[in-house]
Amino acid sequence: MLYKGEANIYKYDPILGQNKVVIGWDKYIEIPMNELPSNEIQVEGLGKNMKIIYSNVVKFERG
Repeated sequence: MLYKGEANIYKYDPILGQNKVVIGWDKYIEIPMNELPSNEIQVEGLGKNMKIIYSNVVKFERG
């Protein structure tokens, strides 16, 4: 959804390494539940050159 422009990144937090040097960013995305096509999302961590360095599927129940 994010890659298609259907979700917005609404907050950034820096990830700090040694000596408080920024080594990355946490990006928070908000998507209304009724716009999700299923009961799961895939979370990915991207490294240099947008290479995926972490990926995990998170499943949940709708209330």
